[in-house]
Amino acid sequence: MPENNQHPFARAFQPGGNTPAPEPREDRRNWDAPPPEPVIEQPGFLGVGSVSTPPGAPGTPIIDAPAPKPTKKQARAERKADATKAPRRDRKAERRAADVRKKAVENKKHIPLGQRYGGDRRKHLVLIGALVLSPVLALLSLSISTTKASEADVKAAVAEALKDQGAEFPSGQAVMWAGQVVRIWGTWDEADETGQRDVLMSQFLSRGLSNTAGWNEQGKQEVLYSTVNPQPTITDENHAWVDASYQIQDGTWRCVSLPVYAYHPDSFTQEDSYAFALSANPVPVACAPRTGAPAIPATTAPDGSSFEDASTEAQDLASTFMPGFFAAWSASDQATLRQYAISDAQLIGLGGAFESTPAPTIESVALPVASNASVESGQSYVATVTVTWTVAGSTAQLTASYDVDLAREGSQWFVKGEPTPVMQDSRVTDGEAGDLAPGTSGDRANLWSTPSPKAPASDDEVAPTSADR
Repeated sequence: MPENNQHPFARAFQPGGNTPAPEPREDRRNWDAPPPEPVIEQPGFLGVGSVSTPPGAPGTPIIDAPAPKPTKKQARAERKADATKAPRRDRKAERRAADVRKKAVENKKHIPLGQRYGGDRRKHLVLIGALVLSPVLALLSLSISTTKASEADVKAAVAEALKDQGAEFPSGQAVMWAGQVVRIWGTWDEADETGQRDVLMSQFLSRGLSNTAGWNEQGKQEVLYSTVNPQPTITDENHAWVDASYQIQDGTWRCVSLPVYAYHPDSFTQEDSYAFALSANPVPVACAPRTGAPAIPATTAPDGSSFEDASTEAQDLASTFMPGFFAAWSASDQATLRQYAISDAQLIGLGGAFESTPAPTIESVALPVASNASVESGQSYVATVTVTWTVAGSTAQLTASYDVDLAREGSQWFVKGEPTPVMQDSRVTDGEAGDLAPGTSGDRANLWSTPSPKAPASDDEVAPTSADR
């Protein structure tokens, strides 16, 4: 390189004349000098110092000074660094894990979740998730708290739902009202030209229905007796079906269902006042079928033993105790009843509601006792008594059965309470729907054709036709 090398544009920025060449830089002076020869260190004499002799250089070797001893501060720092340094095995595992991750990324393999989200990454992800979900949960809780219904709102909603389902429907008043309708609706006569039935029916019908309420103005029928089911089938707040049955002049029974509409006008002053109307014509329906009750299952004593009739004691009750007791009980003779009852029992009797002349007779008495026991003093028993009543002023008799609670005190019997009707006679056997009791020719019951007991129909009575049914 020439020493007087100048910038090509130097003259453009300097006035006339040549610019002296700059002094050579200190770091460039030795560029062309040969490189220094390496120094070979040799151990000094007797281990003191070392001899540095350049290769091929003559002369006396140079003895180096001993290395300075580290200070306490430096030694402490070196020990601390060694203590904090990871063991060799951990450093090796760390290098190997790094190689595994690097190879997995290079080979586009899935990195295990434990490596991807382990250590601090897991903490960071949990923190980030918490920060993201916090506002969402806050908004959700705010929405729930603002939309939560109060107790008053819940009660109002429940009351409204019950009202829509007919909880406030006036069942008792609807039943009484339907009882009037059945008698008028089921009675007609084509020979009556006054139109009395139409006038009477008009007060029960809704506007738009014919006054005949489904009758074709032909034939004749008279309702002798009617009964209404006290439990209507409620469909909503205003509508219900009221079932009724009625007996006509030939003694047979009919069943009908009345669609009743109940309304509480605002003009009514009393809160419990309702107005009623037929929302459609009454509909003939099937009556309840007849059936027979199943036989009473055999009962056992608490110890597992069966019951047997104590015939000796039962006969004694039938002959000496029950006739006098039932005579006093039917007449409500309090003075006599006190002799038959225990001290703390208060018996009322029939109170003259049913008089038997002569006094009732005892047909039979059953006294069930456990098979491994006998009648003892101080025990309580239940006797089933069959009584025959003679209707006063008549030769007609009625037979019925009662359960009587008894207490045995020594050799005497005492009544503990009012006799109660027997729920089911022990003579009842299994039967099916529609079966009739023995003695009725074995035919199945049909309410439409089986008349109830009554006097023979007179000549002016017309039996219902199939159209009337």
